[in-house]
Amino acid sequence: MPLGTLLVREGALTPEQLEEALVEKDATGHRVGEIVVARGWVTPGDVARLLAEQHDLEYLDLATASIEPEVAQAACTAAGPDSPAASRSTR
Repeated sequence: MPLGTLLVREGALTPEQLEEALVEKDATGHRVGEIVVARGWVTPGDVARLLAEQHDLEYLDLATASIEPEVAQAACTAAGPDSPAASRSTR
């Protein structure tokens, strides 16, 4: 199911907002998710959660998730020293 349809189904967008976003998408080539976030209609978290649903993936909100320090360090180590995750872990 397309992201816009999911956003309307969830009540995050009105059908009229979706139509506006689709017109802008056709005119600019930008993605629907980018457009609706830029217009302030939905949050990036809303888009991420529904994209995960669209692709049948589990969504983990890192703002509210509890991650053991050892797991975070292991992930940063596995990502390598040049990854953005590794640079954040040293702050």
